[in-house]
Amino acid sequence: MRKTINLLLVILMIQLASACCESSYGTTTAIESRFFILDGIDILEFDQQNTIIKDNLLIQVVVNYQYETACNNDRKKKIGEVEVLTASVTPFCNPETTYLDKIESIKVEALDLENENTSIDITNQVDSYYDEISISEYFSQDVSGITNVFLKLSDSSNVPDHSEFLIEITLDNGLKLDSSAGVVKFN
Repeated sequence: MRKTINLLLVILMIQLASACCESSYGTTTAIESRFFILDGIDILEFDQQNTIIKDNLLIQVVVNYQYETACNNDRKKKIGEVEVLTASVTPFCNPETTYLDKIESIKVEALDLENENTSIDITNQVDSYYDEISISEYFSQDVSGITNVFLKLSDSSNVPDHSEFLIEITLDNGLKLDSSAGVVKFN
């Protein structure tokens, strides 16, 4: 009787251990964006009711992913007359994530709200704040799994004083995702 219980416990433990999944897949689902103020070295939330100096504007772009986990349960072993799944025992499974779509490019536009919503492509005037490189160069690198990036104007000369900022990313599968950071008035 005791051998039967022990055998059942072993079988149960092996099946529980096989529940550890080996890989996770991330798919880009959306982007969000919002404004912040660069105040010296501090990054503060921006109240869009106020005006701001162009050089102090930061735009945060947040990339959202949907994750799926894949488990390999094809490992079967025969113990006595019973076929069971086998796996190595890992108490805290941390699967590696593979991102299925890559961000190919990003586009930043400023809509001039005082001039019939004229759209101005300012992509070449925007840098990654922390890396201090153009966002085109930043996204040409492999940034798979990036969750957010802060953008800063490197040249604000043709950015209208009353603008709405639109962010669009294009994925390697051709899908385009966009977000409006909102409206800002510069002083």
